[in-house]
Amino acid sequence: MSNPFDDLDSALAEPTDDENESAVETESTQVAEEIESPAEEIDPILEPAFGFDAVKQSPIYARESSWDAFDDAVAEQSLRARLDHEIRNSEKREWHDAALRVAAAEPEKLLTAFLEAREETEQ
Repeated sequence: MSNPFDDLDSALAEPTDDENESAVETESTQVAEEIESPAEEIDPILEPAFGFDAVKQSPIYARESSWDAFDDAVAEQSLRARLDHEIRNSEKREWHDAALRVAAAEPEKLLTAFLEAREETEQ
């Protein structure tokens, strides 16, 4: 019966200069091929609009009822995005970003909602 560790010495041995040069040439060739090959086209339907590296995390403090209404709206619109546009992987960060962009695009509505909430607390 042979020893299962017989090849351990050869696996741990330092590579020869020829092996090092061959590995460097192979790696250089692979890098050059990656640089020369055109970047893959990303299908906007299949991929999120942006990655985590593009986000600024900031807490949003809202009442539970507002969060529930927002989550319900996101769930409904996410389903519409899936059924009408075949978007199967919408990310919550995309919906948060969209909500902020809508609020920024319609500041009058933002002010109206703010004032309505103040009036509700006065009553």
